[in-house]
Amino acid sequence: MDIAKIRKKALSKGKPEEKPEEKPAGPAEDEKEKRTVEESLSPPEEISKNADACKAEVQTGLLDEDDVSSDDMVEMVELLTFSLSNEEYAFRVPAVEEVIRVQLITYVPTMPGYVLGITSLRGKIMPVIDLKTRLNLQEKSLSADSPEAEMKKEQEKKIMIIDGPKGMIGATIDKVIGVVRLPGSEILPPPGHLDENSLKFVEGVVVIDKRFISIIHSDAAMDIEIG
Repeated sequence: MDIAKIRKKALSKGKPEEKPEEKPAGPAEDEKEKRTVEESLSPPEEISKNADACKAEVQTGLLDEDDVSSDDMVEMVELLTFSLSNEEYAFRVPAVEEVIRVQLITYVPTMPGYVLGITSLRGKIMPVIDLKTRLNLQEKSLSADSPEAEMKKEQEKKIMIIDGPKGMIGATIDKVIGVVRLPGSEILPPPGHLDENSLKFVEGVVVIDKRFISIIHSDAAMDIEIG
């Protein structure tokens, strides 16, 4: 999966893009994919520097506020969107280290029910959680999809490696959708009617092309001692 291309298109168009079709890859391509994802998920430092420079010039009177574009002055947020149970969710891009294919997960007894087990990534052991179970999402009813469609869904499943409060944690998702970039002011607070258990996982909500996307609070979701 080449997230770099998705992110590049999102930066230029400001809207989510479809993930390119994947092809079977060998170890060499997997390593290339890893490097590409790591590079694409780095924080937009140049954007922040440009914004800070513009603000400094406005404050010192060197630049008229009318000459500064809104993109230079407004804090921009990048979100990596994905699907769970046919609903759309997102993590902030800086929280996502990389995205990998589903691989061998070893069960560990006495762990919470949402913890699938542990896996190894380049020699490092980390826990893997079922994000649907962690967020208390209900599984959809038995679908009428063909075996081929079901197989495709299984192939699209990924493990997101998230920077949790105590280290890296893998989280299973159904499908990567893409990267979106938008002003931070467009992030709305979560609905007030949600219970306390749900509110701790939802950082905010954005509406893009009439689609509601819930932003997951990565620290809360990846803290396996919570709940």
